[in-house]
Amino acid sequence: MRFAPPPGPLRTLASATLANTVGTGLWLAGGALYLTRDVGLSATSVGAGLTVAGLVGLTASVPVGGLADRWDPRTLRAVLQVGQALAAAAYLLVDSLAAFLAVAVPEALLAAGNLAVRAALAAAVGGPTGRVHAFATLRAVANLGISVGTALAGIALAADTHRAYQVLVVGNAATYLLSAALLLRLPPLVRRAVASRPAPTGAPTGQPVTPG
Repeated sequence: MRFAPPPGPLRTLASATLANTVGTGLWLAGGALYLTRDVGLSATSVGAGLTVAGLVGLTASVPVGGLADRWDPRTLRAVLQVGQALAAAAYLLVDSLAAFLAVAVPEALLAAGNLAVRAALAAAVGGPTGRVHAFATLRAVANLGISVGTALAGIALAADTHRAYQVLVVGNAATYLLSAALLLRLPPLVRRAVASRPAPTGAPTGQPVTPG
């Protein structure tokens, strides 16, 4: 724990990020092979499906980022992570290109939304004077998590069996649920004022997100 953040919200957020990115590493390293070697999709179909899903997912960043400015970003991100867990687990049901797209597109939308909320949450936890440190810490933790997840995926890839690929998929889904549970350990983060409401005379509007 020498290099971990001190006890507090940043450590909790770092733990959630570590759980989340271990799953990311698992799926980045093993997802395509699961879909081609175990499910039986062609590499061309997987590539095309991921491209379509990625393009659609880009549309989620702005609206979900707007929600993070109005709602508690902690709760919003936890909800998105649960949705991602369900989408990740749904890969167990994929048996065709149509089913792949039906899972990959919602997953991409949830992932893009999660990235937008993650930035708002990190800024809220870091505060005006600690945002740079918070972002740097979470980036380092994310790199570690992806490395660990990639190494774990190597075990499934070495086994190259149906059961090993299923464990990889379930493991990815489980990391999202663990991340959501850790996020809910953060204190509620609320806006002191909502910009869309008229403020009393002389009162500022659109106050920043702060721990509440």
